[in-house]
Amino acid sequence: MCASNPSTACVAYAFTALDLDHDGELSVGELDRARDQLGAWTAAQGESLPFPVRHGIGTALRVVDLVGVERALYLYDSDGDGGLTLKEATQDLRLDQRPIGEIYAEGRLIDWTRIRAALGPSAFLLDYLGLE
Repeated sequence: MCASNPSTACVAYAFTALDLDHDGELSVGELDRARDQLGAWTAAQGESLPFPVRHGIGTALRVVDLVGVERALYLYDSDGDGGLTLKEATQDLRLDQRPIGEIYAEGRLIDWTRIRAALGPSAFLLDYLGLE
């Protein structure tokens, strides 16, 4: 799905699959479950995943591990309702009509400036982890 389709469609598809109660938002429980499943799936795929995909998933998981699922939800839940909409969840991603791997390979998928701003004083840990 994500290897050849637009990044916007890929992320929307993943979001819908993670939204188990189909309320249009991801809760802490849904995000926790997604984090665990994505980590296990990525490990099981190993080298069969293209490097940009593997690295991108690893980066996302490290950032979530750094701040924690609850804090990540808090940082991105702009309306304060306790759940993340697709728009809220993707505000630091630069998605367009190209496949996600292509955008990632250019180094443009993640808006690190926005992530650093959201993390505030904790942003120095991104440097420690070797992230943009």
